[in-house]
Amino acid sequence: MVALTALPTGGIIYDTDRRDTITLDDGIDRVKLARDDKTVTVLNFEDGVDKINLTEFNVNWSEVQVKYKGNGEFVITIRGESTKIVFKTPTDGSVITEDSLGEDDFFYATGAPDPIDNILLDNTGLTVLYGTDQPDIFVMFRDNHHDVIKNFDPTKDKIDLSGFGISFEDLIFNDVKDGKVVIKLGTEGLVIRDLSATLTSADFTEDMFVFV
Repeated sequence: MVALTALPTGGIIYDTDRRDTITLDDGIDRVKLARDDKTVTVLNFEDGVDKINLTEFNVNWSEVQVKYKGNGEFVITIRGESTKIVFKTPTDGSVITEDSLGEDDFFYATGAPDPIDNILLDNTGLTVLYGTDQPDIFVMFRDNHHDVIKNFDPTKDKIDLSGFGISFEDLIFNDVKDGKVVIKLGTEGLVIRDLSATLTSADFTEDMFVFV
């Protein structure tokens, strides 16, 4: 593991193709990640100031999976490669939340293609489907079982209920706890667990589903 520190005046700091720990200092820092299949840790990331450069990955925001771990710590995954980002404690009284790390905190390769949707199919009987770091479409079928979707990303994923002959207004949402929501589909149920364990029924919108 290599420890790297950004210049006090800010600047570009590069991932070195190893398991690096990068500590940011004052100033506007740009961390350029290498696509090297190594886990990198970025410390003291400042919200709204510092940015992560992902041009080596040739992806756009739709392929960046963000998991909030709590206490200002996030894990991003891109095509199976993970980076830990730990936010600097705010001095202005603001609070780091699961929404603090978003699309504008990254640089992307110009003209990076949109990924092809990853189709995940329900099986006969009780089925547990796991989301990936791609945009996922979970295709569910009527089988009189309560199925489970884990690692659901509400910013990119969709749930295909076109086989049920229902609409968004027919769905009944029940909060079990933050990060675990049960959707009643007539005589069946669907358990949704999101990646960061923060999802509630109020977060669901019609565009997260496919009905026709």
